[in-house]
Amino acid sequence: MRKLLAALAAAVLVPLLAAPTAHAAGPAPHYLMTAFTNSSESNMYVYDSPNATNFTLVRGNAYRPPWRCAWT
Repeated sequence: MRKLLAALAAAVLVPLLAAPTAHAAGPAPHYLMTAFTNSSESNMYVYDSPNATNFTLVRGNAYRPPWRCAWT
C-alpha cells in the first residue's frame, strides 16, 4: 500500500514540479528571396514568405543595374 501511495504521489507531484516549457526568444523566422525573370534578366524581383513555402511579391523591378554605354 505504501508503494502504491508513493507512486501515486510521485505521478502527481513530478509534473507539477517540472520546469515550464521554453518559448522562442524572438520573432518567427522570415524569408526573403530575390529572383530574375526569363523575360528580363537585369531586373530583380523581391519575394517574401513567413514559411519558406508560399512567397508573395514584395516589389517588382526592385533593382535595375545602371545603364552602361556600349562604346566605353
